[in-house]
Amino acid sequence: MSTRYTKSGLEQTVYKQLDNLNAMHYLLRVQNALIQSINKTLRDENG
Repeated sequence: MSTRYTKSGLEQTVYKQLDNLNAMHYLLRVQNALIQSINKTLRDENG
């Protein structure tokens, strides 16, 4: 049996996926900033 989607239902799904991608993008930016900070600290400590 196939599932039938309405235009409204598909739009909701797509916008939820967009929200999730934006949240992941934000978290990756935070993670990258932390990694850069740690790398700088390690470089400074090791001369």
